[in-house]
Amino acid sequence: MCKASLEEARKNGTEVGNTLNSGILYLLALPYSIATVFGVIFYRNRKAKKREQAL
Repeated sequence: MCKASLEEARKNGTEVGNTLNSGILYLLALPYSIATVFGVIFYRNRKAKKREQAL
């Protein structure tokens, strides 16, 4: 979407600009969220294995 059509849509009162910005933020945050979930799972599994080896 080009900048001119986005500005024209904002002048007409549509929500295109806000939804476009929300979509960009969603695409930005999604990979970090997925990496964090996998990191936490990996950390917990590794911690549990160390605890089992200590016993």
